[in-house]
Amino acid sequence: QTAGRFFINMASLGYGGEVVEKAVGRKAFWSNWGAVYKIEGTIAYFKYPETSCQLEVDGKTVYEGKFFGAFVGNGKANASGLYWTPQAEFDDGKLDSFVFKKPDFFSMLRGTYEVKEATQPSFEHHSCLGKNMKFTFSKPVPLELDGDFIGSATQFHFSVVPKALRVWKYLPTD
Repeated sequence: QTAGRFFINMASLGYGGEVVEKAVGRKAFWSNWGAVYKIEGTIAYFKYPETSCQLEVDGKTVYEGKFFGAFVGNGKANASGLYWTPQAEFDDGKLDSFVFKKPDFFSMLRGTYEVKEATQPSFEHHSCLGKNMKFTFSKPVPLELDGDFIGSATQFHFSVVPKALRVWKYLPTD
């Protein structure tokens, strides 16, 4: 249950949530290595199953189909510097989302390097923008918010909280 749980930067659903859950919870010998997310990402790619998803944005269905992962961002990149939602702005009053079905392994690998460079991945995906997003799945999927594994459920609702953040802009003086 995530009712009332705030996040500032990014939510990972499905594949990304699975990677964080395992990276944090598994006590494998690689858990303390810097490459833990790469290792867990590779394991999750081969083990995490596809499901089906319906995504409603501001009350309208914008995606229905196979689901492997999604990112909902109020910020441009997750902590590992992957720019899944590079157009996201903290102060625009909207959330950006990126939803994808399972690409083949080499497309996923290439796509990960592409988003590291803040370019759109070449594998098939759906991006959208809105104030309210409701994801519904055919079976429970894992959710991570700003690096914290939250749990698994068949439905997640994300909503912008107006005026929840005060934003200051630094202007350098020369």
